[in-house]
Amino acid sequence: MKVNPEISIIIPYHKKKKFFIKTLNSILNQTYKKYEIIIVYDDYDNDELIYLKKLLSNVSNTKLIVNKKTIGPGLSR
Repeated sequence: MKVNPEISIIIPYHKKKKFFIKTLNSILNQTYKKYEIIIVYDDYDNDELIYLKKLLSNVSNTKLIVNKKTIGPGLSR
């Protein structure tokens, strides 16, 4: 029997509050379920960080990494 490997979905986050729910719902609605979601918070706005933490508190298999300073999407990945 073939076992599907777990995958990591890495999402750099910078000023994406407007689009993030759509992104998250797209992932959660997939049929393949052996994944983890890693969000790398690359922003200085604490309001968006608070929003993101509240949103992710209800979602399993997520990790939130907060960069100490803004480094861009490439390095965040």
